[in-house]
Amino acid sequence: MDSILEIDTAESRKFAEMPPALPEPTLKDRVVEMRLKGLDAVDSLKRTVVAKADELKRNVADTTDSLKHAVVDKTDELKRDAVQTTGTWKRLAQDRMSDMQSNLRSNPRKWAGIAAGAGLGIGLIGRILSHRAKKRSVPHLIVIEACG
Repeated sequence: MDSILEIDTAESRKFAEMPPALPEPTLKDRVVEMRLKGLDAVDSLKRTVVAKADELKRNVADTTDSLKHAVVDKTDELKRDAVQTTGTWKRLAQDRMSDMQSNLRSNPRKWAGIAAGAGLGIGLIGRILSHRAKKRSVPHLIVIEACG
């Protein structure tokens, strides 16, 4: 049988190993604890928002860069096409002009006849219009009456 002294020392060791009872937190302690939790939550939210904003910035920058490159490429392509088309039309016009000049030199009577016919047509149109203007009765004096 154990002695009472041995039992008391064993139980006293148990109490020595147990942490001392913490005092009941006061209202001020609770407020401080809630404030710290709130600040931690705000910091966490801030980090999340900043991370999302940075990700959005990167996405917008990437999209803008890709659109810029696409526009530059399309503009360059259109410029090349315009230069090629202009060159083609220019050559065509030069070919037509040289054909016409050679035709004028090789067949001058034909072109003289065309010019004479065009002059005759323009002269006849002028005579008809002049005759119609004289034939039409247009008053020389216009009287505007006003009520007063």
